[in-house]
Amino acid sequence: MRAMAFDEQGGMRDVLDMFKHWHEFCRATAKGLASTPDDELFVVRQLGLPSSRVLAVVDPDTRHISVLGVGVYPQLRELHRLALHAFRSGIGDVLFPPLTVQLGGVETRFRYAGHASIFAFADTGASPRSKERAVVLAVLPGGFTLAAIQHKRALVIAQGRLNEIAGLDLDRMSIWDKLPVADYEVARLPSSDWMYVPATFSQRGQAGRLQQKSRGIPATEDPARLEATLGAALQASIIEEIPIGTRGRRELSDFLVDVARLAVQGEPDITGSAREIAVRLGKALGRPPRSTRSTNTSLALLVEHSEKRKGEALVSRLTPHRWAIHLRELVDEDGTVRGSLFSRWSALHAVLVGEHEPASESEVTRSRIRGGLGGAVVKKRNEIPYMFDCGMVDEYNLRRQRESEMMQLRVRHAEELRVLAEELAQARQQRDQAIAENAQRAAQVAETDGRLDRLQHRFAAEFQRVTKLAAQAGILERNKAVVRALQEAVDRRDWPAVEALLAPGFVQHDPTDNRAPVDRAGFMNRLLLDAEQNPATQEHVDFLVAEEDLVAVHLHHARSSTSMRLFRMTGGQITEAWGGDLACSGRAANLRSVADTAANEAAVQASSPR
Repeated sequence: MRAMAFDEQGGMRDVLDMFKHWHEFCRATAKGLASTPDDELFVVRQLGLPSSRVLAVVDPDTRHISVLGVGVYPQLRELHRLALHAFRSGIGDVLFPPLTVQLGGVETRFRYAGHASIFAFADTGASPRSKERAVVLAVLPGGFTLAAIQHKRALVIAQGRLNEIAGLDLDRMSIWDKLPVADYEVARLPSSDWMYVPATFSQRGQAGRLQQKSRGIPATEDPARLEATLGAALQASIIEEIPIGTRGRRELSDFLVDVARLAVQGEPDITGSAREIAVRLGKALGRPPRSTRSTNTSLALLVEHSEKRKGEALVSRLTPHRWAIHLRELVDEDGTVRGSLFSRWSALHAVLVGEHEPASESEVTRSRIRGGLGGAVVKKRNEIPYMFDCGMVDEYNLRRQRESEMMQLRVRHAEELRVLAEELAQARQQRDQAIAENAQRAAQVAETDGRLDRLQHRFAAEFQRVTKLAAQAGILERNKAVVRALQEAVDRRDWPAVEALLAPGFVQHDPTDNRAPVDRAGFMNRLLLDAEQNPATQEHVDFLVAEEDLVAVHLHHARSSTSMRLFRMTGGQITEAWGGDLACSGRAANLRSVADTAANEAAVQASSPR
């Protein structure tokens, strides 16, 4: 085996396209993008020749792919109708099992991809990744190509026909050991694991086929498959020809399933009346018999169908009240479905005998001449159907050429797209990081704003308290200034100033002489009398103490004696006074008692309501 460069053969250039499409499909799958609609059921793909197609069905849940057949349009249309009946009746997976290969010691199903030339890939149970091993089935200009891919290396396993791919034991071929070592290289699998099967006598003029050694038991030996095939064939060939709305058409479907089951079990032909046949069918199948009316209607419809199909009678009428079901006509002695039953159903017959081959050039030419629909009348070259068909082929070839050019451009700019994708991912990461940082900063700003609001509330409360204290301090200082001004006016003998500082309701208390309190006039008379008796007496203020509306003053005389007086203030004027005459002092021994007595009287008057 020798690794081949891409430019040595045209097929290798096709494998290069498969490389690119596989990597694109893996990237799209990793991003969660659906490559095909989820409701897609039947898939038609071109195979090599312009008018040759392959028909496959996709399981809507698992997306496993089953290949139904390959051929020109008329065959695929008939096979499509048969597949609809099979999947509606729930036997589609038995009649058309998913395409599988032996991989990793287990039977691995192919999963439909539907991405460019990638038709399917071996389902490993996980999303495909381009750097991991994968078995890929691609549709290339030369037909189907099965290849083992690991990142930038590929091994071509089989090309051409789908019947060469189904059931391959890839483990025996050691495909992973035969991958080329270098990147961007393609190797072909050696032919030691294959054998050439020549054409049989009935296939004279046809080429043989390449087949893997030890293909296993034929599918027709499976009873479940045989029963499903026979049931689908009977329904597709009989019920489809009975008009919708015909009485008993719905019950006929279940009746044919029972007939197919009895034929596979090897039961002999059944004869008798409608009631006897219903009892025998129920006994053979292990269930209660059908109603006589339903059985009689189904038998009548089958007889009517047999009269239209001469030589293909499933049910015959012996007498007006006796019937015969020919079970032996359905299955041959070797346990296979009798081929004559499907002579009118070419597509199913092709699947059963393995003749679903790509169409030949002559078949394509005949299909074109017949207008692309398999008609029996040969069209002339100047008629519209032929010209329309040729025009569609030319348009298809032009579109295929443009797709090839687009693929070359895609390959040329793949690296630029990868760099742009990385830059875009980096920009998105930076954007997400910036968003996270902005959110963190916004949280910090919100926290700072909250702290600032709390500080502002505290500042307002403290400012209000300080303002209140300042106002109180101002009042106290004003009261002290009034007392100081009173003492200075007395020392100056400024009697108008003294009288202005005294409130109209001023009262003088003098507990030292035990005399009754005097009012403002009496107080002024005492000041005038004391000034005349002691003209040189002076008193100096040592300190003042203010509390609420009271001011205490400490005085000393020129003869080094001291005294204390207490004043009550109201509205910036003196309303009450305690402590004896302002100018007479010399009784230092009585100073403490005078001050205590004055303080007690002030406290009592302050507590009593005024």
